[in-house]
Amino acid sequence: MITLIRHTYLENSVCADHMAKETVEIEEDFREIYSPPFTILMLLRHDLLGYC
Repeated sequence: MITLIRHTYLENSVCADHMAKETVEIEEDFREIYSPPFTILMLLRHDLLGYC
């Protein structure tokens, strides 16, 4: 499965905002993510249902 991530302005994306905050806490220079974190899945679901 291939996942495509497109650019969106941070102010318009709860998921992008969450990932940016997570990145600040990571001390590594690079991290490869093979599946979305549970918190992102929940945010995507809320977005799909129109809660965000």
